[in-house]
Amino acid sequence: KSGNSLTLTIDMELQKKVEESIEKNLRAFKSSEPLLDRAFVVMTNPNNGQILSMAGKKIVEKEGRIEVEDLALGNMTTSYELGSAVKGATLLTGYETGAIHPGDQFYDAPMKFKGTQAKKSWNVSGFGNINDLRALQVSSNVYMFQTALKIAGVNYVPNGSLDIKQGAFDTMRYYFKQFG
Repeated sequence: KSGNSLTLTIDMELQKKVEESIEKNLRAFKSSEPLLDRAFVVMTNPNNGQILSMAGKKIVEKEGRIEVEDLALGNMTTSYELGSAVKGATLLTGYETGAIHPGDQFYDAPMKFKGTQAKKSWNVSGFGNINDLRALQVSSNVYMFQTALKIAGVNYVPNGSLDIKQGAFDTMRYYFKQFG
């Protein structure tokens, strides 16, 4: 019969810890991050692709109380623009190409290129000097723009033109491909 040979690779102890971590962090950050109402995790074995954990949780308000509901299927049924999901891949590309190194700092403030709107982080005034780890923590767009420019071998000039060669895009695609 079709399906009789299906073998799940979920590690139940890991699954429980992942679910607890998601719930704990959703509750901890809900008051300070109003848009953070759900989180998803798919954890795989990098050697063979086995799925070790697949969890999702969503915060809902019921009768004035905050509850956390299971939303594991959200891993497959919801979609989002890549946005911040590629920030880790951007840093990895920077490290692997030698464009940046762990601990490198950039000044996070709005960047303006000729003929475009300002490129900025969600904190429109910027975060000041930040390193790579802080950039991930605060989801700094500017740090990622600066990293991409370094990968491209381009120096930022306020109100200057932006001339990025095709090779830089190819490099980014090559490294991003590792993530699917």
